[in-house]
Amino acid sequence: MKRFLTTVLALLLVLVFGLNGLALAENTSDYHDLIPDVAYIDDGDANHTLDVYGSKEKSEPTKTVVEVHGGGFIGGNKTTNTDHSIVFADAGYVVVTPDYSKIPRGVSFPDVIRELFTVYQWVADHAEEYHIDTNNIFLSGDSAGGYYVLISMAIMHDPALQEYFGVTLPPYEFSGYVTTCPVADTWAMRDDFGEDKKGPAAYTANTIGADILMDDDLMSHLDLFNCTDPSVFEGLYMMTTPGDKTTGASVLKFDAYLTEHGVDHILKSYDPVENDLIHVFNIGHTDYVESIQANQDEIDFISDEFVKVIEELPQFPENISAINRLLSNPDSKMSDIAMQISNDVSLSAELLKLVNSAAFALASPCSSIYDAVKLVGVRGIKNLLFSIGAVQSFAKVG
Repeated sequence: MKRFLTTVLALLLVLVFGLNGLALAENTSDYHDLIPDVAYIDDGDANHTLDVYGSKEKSEPTKTVVEVHGGGFIGGNKTTNTDHSIVFADAGYVVVTPDYSKIPRGVSFPDVIRELFTVYQWVADHAEEYHIDTNNIFLSGDSAGGYYVLISMAIMHDPALQEYFGVTLPPYEFSGYVTTCPVADTWAMRDDFGEDKKGPAAYTANTIGADILMDDDLMSHLDLFNCTDPSVFEGLYMMTTPGDKTTGASVLKFDAYLTEHGVDHILKSYDPVENDLIHVFNIGHTDYVESIQANQDEIDFISDEFVKVIEELPQFPENISAINRLLSNPDSKMSDIAMQISNDVSLSAELLKLVNSAAFALASPCSSIYDAVKLVGVRGIKNLLFSIGAVQSFAKVG
């Protein structure tokens, strides 16, 4: 009976989440550059382990992708995305694929979110060991994993959410966020909940349960449309396909929401060429011609093409370049960065203006450059430097 129920659950996950709902563990045995089952929480729980791809043959800091698997919040594991992770690794990246607890099974969304932030800290703590470049770490995920990427993106830039979920930020900023067919509308799961509801989506919602889905406070903090300022999603990369009957509608809804609020982001949609495309097609069928293109587009997004564009810009003023060098030095202290910024009156003013804006929703005004540096983070300061430096550079050119 237990084996029968397991088989039924697996089939349901395939129906709802495509092949991404299943673990493709057999593929890992054929891949030579894999370090499996590394504990990021040393408690003997398999859900608190991760795999590392593409690290063994590296000898210097390497661009890294943290890939969060899907599975409808209730299934999947760290081998679910094996083929997709190998695509990244074969392109030269170190790939970290964490497992995490499945809902409900004694946990809720905040528990999983805290687990993932523990993973992000683990990446920093073990960067030297696994040749991870902490200045070039990208966060990627699909389906439910895509949602965890989106809520992580919000938390990374919103102190109120950091406090609510009880997380500590890692000592780096993600260089980019990539999502494949993400669950973007968590409120919609309520519509699928109830004894009278049938089908795979209803099975998922009913498995998650009323204690979670009917908790208004929790669900409001999970709601990407209302839990934070939309500007935190600046630079987001999403992909979908018209054949995605699972999360396609919510992706388009989120895309429209970001567009309405003037948030710069990328949405790519892939039409069938040779194959029928369903939810997370590029994860479960990496050999499809459409998947090859979609995955190459993801790699291009996080490639050096962006560096080439920046290198072609006019040279930044020396004070901006000096601060940027500090930010890129892993041995730099926050106090050193704050002191350097303090020497630039206009930059100090812009930083305080940013940190006291509605996006941060501070309980009281911030007047300390040091505190502002900690709140904004490395990536936020780099973005600010780029904005101010570009204005100053082009002003000189003009």
